[in-house]
Amino acid sequence: MSNAIELRGVSYSPSKKFEIRDLALNVPRGSMYGFLGPNGSGKTATMRLIMGMLRPTAGTIKVLDGYMPEDAPRLLARIGYVPERLHLYQTLTVDEAVRYHAAFYTSCDLDWAQELGDSAVNGGTPVSIWNATTPSE
Repeated sequence: MSNAIELRGVSYSPSKKFEIRDLALNVPRGSMYGFLGPNGSGKTATMRLIMGMLRPTAGTIKVLDGYMPEDAPRLLARIGYVPERLHLYQTLTVDEAVRYHAAFYTSCDLDWAQELGDSAVNGGTPVSIWNATTPSE
C-alpha cells in the first residue's frame, strides 16, 4: 500500500526554544491519523509543514505523490485542511481574500464566489462584495 503522507528526516527550528528534529512519519492512503501531545510539542507545526505553510530546515515531505512545499499549488487543490483558528487577513478586502485563496485552487469559480457572497451579504440581491472589507475579530 502506498502512503498519502511521507516525512523523512524533517527538521524545523524557528527559535532556540522550539525544534522538530529528524521527524519520520508514514500515513498510508485511506487511513486517518491524529496528533496527540501537550501544548508546544509540535503538532500544529507538523501540520503546517505537511501543508507547505512552513519550510523545513532539513528533510523531505511527500504528500499525494508530490513534494511540499515545491508542489504546493497542485497539491493544495486536492487537500482539505481546517486550521485550529480561522485566519483572515484584516488588511485585505473580501475580493483580495477570495482571490488570494482562489490562487491555491485551479478549479475555483470566482463567478460562483460572487453569487455566494451576494446571498450571504444581501439575501440574494446582487450587490458587489468585492470592495467590502473582512470583519474584525
